[in-house]
Amino acid sequence: MICDWSIGDLPGLNKPEQLLLQELGIMTTGQLLLVAPDAATKQQLASSLGAKIQYVNKLVALADLARLPGVGCQY
Repeated sequence: MICDWSIGDLPGLNKPEQLLLQELGIMTTGQLLLVAPDAATKQQLASSLGAKIQYVNKLVALADLARLPGVGCQY
C-alpha cells in the first residue's frame, strides 16, 4: 500500500510555504510528486514558491520517501 500524506506533515516545511503549496492546489505528498516529476516542473514550482530548486528537490525527495508505509513522514 502506498501512503499519501497531508503536505503539512512533511518535515522542514514551514507554514507560509505550506500555504503557498496549498494555494497552488498541492494538498498532499502524492500531489506534490505529480506536479514535480522532472527538473523543469521543479524549477517552475521553485519559482512559484520563491525558493531555490534544491529546496524543492528536498521536498520532492521527502514526499517520495513518505510513500513507503514503514517510513511515512516520521524521519
